[in-house]
Amino acid sequence: MKFIKPVLWIVGGLLVLLIVAAIALVVLVNPNDYKAQIVQAVKDKQQRTLTLDGNLSLTLFPRVGIALGKTLLSEHRSEKIFARIESAEVSVAVLPLLRKQVQISRIALDGLEATFTRDKEGHTNLDDLISKPPGDDKKTVEASAAKEGAGAVAIDIEGIRITRSQLHVRDAMTDTVASLREIDLDSGRIADKTPSRMALRAKLVGEKPKGQAELVLETRFEFDAAAQAVRTEKLSLSINGAFDKQALKATLEAALLDFNASQNTLALKDVKLDASGQMGDLVLTKATLSAPQLSVTPQQAQGDDVKGEVVLAGKQPLEMKFLLSGISGNSDALKIAKLTLDAKTQYGARNIVKKVTTPINASLTRKTIELPTLQADAEVSGGGQKAVQMHTTGSLRVDAGKEPLAIRFDLAADTLNLDLLLPPESPTQPVATQQAAKNAEGSGKPVGEVPIDLSVLKNLDLAGQLRIAQLQVHGLKASAVSATLKAAGGQLDAAPLSAKLYDGSLSGSAQVNAHRNSYVLKQTLSNVNINPLLVDVAKKDVLEGRGNVVLDVTTNGNTVTALKKALGGNASVMLRDGALKGINLAKSLRDFKAKIGKSSETQSANRSEKTDFSEMSASFKIANGVAHNDDLAVKSPFLRAGGNGNIDIGNSRIDYLLKATLVNTSTGQGGKDMSQVKDLTVPVHLTGPLDQMSYQIDWGSVSSDALKGALKPKLEEKKQELREKLLKGLFK
Repeated sequence: MKFIKPVLWIVGGLLVLLIVAAIALVVLVNPNDYKAQIVQAVKDKQQRTLTLDGNLSLTLFPRVGIALGKTLLSEHRSEKIFARIESAEVSVAVLPLLRKQVQISRIALDGLEATFTRDKEGHTNLDDLISKPPGDDKKTVEASAAKEGAGAVAIDIEGIRITRSQLHVRDAMTDTVASLREIDLDSGRIADKTPSRMALRAKLVGEKPKGQAELVLETRFEFDAAAQAVRTEKLSLSINGAFDKQALKATLEAALLDFNASQNTLALKDVKLDASGQMGDLVLTKATLSAPQLSVTPQQAQGDDVKGEVVLAGKQPLEMKFLLSGISGNSDALKIAKLTLDAKTQYGARNIVKKVTTPINASLTRKTIELPTLQADAEVSGGGQKAVQMHTTGSLRVDAGKEPLAIRFDLAADTLNLDLLLPPESPTQPVATQQAAKNAEGSGKPVGEVPIDLSVLKNLDLAGQLRIAQLQVHGLKASAVSATLKAAGGQLDAAPLSAKLYDGSLSGSAQVNAHRNSYVLKQTLSNVNINPLLVDVAKKDVLEGRGNVVLDVTTNGNTVTALKKALGGNASVMLRDGALKGINLAKSLRDFKAKIGKSSETQSANRSEKTDFSEMSASFKIANGVAHNDDLAVKSPFLRAGGNGNIDIGNSRIDYLLKATLVNTSTGQGGKDMSQVKDLTVPVHLTGPLDQMSYQIDWGSVSSDALKGALKPKLEEKKQELREKLLKGLFK
């Protein structure tokens, strides 16, 4: 045992030497001498500019630590400031490093200010800091992680304290500009499988949308990074604030929230949500959720009923209650015997009662949810109309375990009247909006239009069948509607798409592309009654007849006005036994004698007047929202008409030259014998807004020969009258 004493002296001597060396390092080595090298290293590796305005101080034992003064970090390859701090202190215990453990003492940050940005393509100002090395893919990263395995460094932080800090967010993808200010965060130990606590207070201030809210969070928690598990106890979260016309006051409390992805377990206890506020013109009077107890494991699932309620007041009040009951199965095959959702709402004098019932099959392991026998019923009453019943059945499956989100469905409805289920459109614009629209007329800029957002299609995998026995939407009435829908890669296709409508049928396809904001429509309408179709859909009573319409058009844009002005493609129409409404060409030709000497005559279209035809055909080439026609052919027993011109769909205007010729002299549509104007061709210029169209008959352009031909019968009549008078005078 005599050797122990010398060993202790040697070890003691070495420790003394280490302590002396450490003290000397701290005393003699000034970290500020290395500022330039640190700044250059950041510049070389990250292409960011680091500015160290404050002093650096170093500690070595028992913790390696550093304290920073005022520090700034620029954006990637820019001098614009990304983040700044007034002061920071971080230290690491030395001995745990030998066991490949990073044990950090309490991190203290004061005056932190950072800005997060994302452009419309999804690129952020953090990409260079978190991007993978070139050539790394998912498999490479996973293989590397598996190889390092137990050799990975474990993180252990005694606590975090953040004061007087703020985080700014500028997100072009969601058009959001907001800041989290006055951040005050205090936590306990942050380490795997270690119970801890956290308290957070902050103020959320928004520019887009404009407003602010107070956030308060307190909880006890524990996490397991490897198992992707988190457990919170005594959770209390509250938010109270308002943004534009959106106000919210909400609290979430839970005695227990425990989720473990690797073991596929979920546990809830005494979860309660209470909220109130305002959403535009709607007042959120009440929103509650209650989940007393739920436990899901690979062996068994059980729990109490989960229920909730939402009450909205205002112009469109809503009362909704839901109940989840009969929980059984396990984490791989979770079964909920019944979901019941009851809702009541009101649009003006219209009362709507809705009810949805379905069992639910779900899987935590596969991240799927399925509604195998979905039933939805709605009843619309009031407003002076008979009550309308609507019934929908089918199935729906959502697979969140796939990327992108996968949805499969098969739905059938006996009656679906979206015009009754959706809020009615305002019949008139506000005066200010009308004036703005008038001021912007001709500028090409739509006023007061809500942009069409197709972004949901960009990350969606959807496929299914839709069948509707009776459908009404935006005035259009159809039956036997059948559509096969598929969405992938940001594109939605409805093909084939078929229906019966207006005594005829429809067949074709439709396509929507979210990346280009583009639309493609290919449709053939066969043997349809055109007048009620135009009245219901376009609110235009301008044409009668039965026949075929073929559409092959494309467009793009993010507003309805932009879509109309970008419309292009081809269209054709062929009708029989119909009429052009607003003008009676036969009557106008019959009154030709009264128009002699006039150069032209302009009149507004008159709905009580019409020009009958037995056949009408026309084809259109459409570009930039303007449909051009050169081959109009209108035939009737008494008339022939052709023409050419433009229909400006984007601006709802017409500029068209119609040429009408009388080909039969017997008494016809004009009501009197019209032999006097046989073979006379008269130009008719149709102009103006489609809903206030006027026509100008150009009598002055009629040829002199045609005039003579038209006047000849009258001259012969006058000659005969003179002869008779002369003979009577001679034989008196």
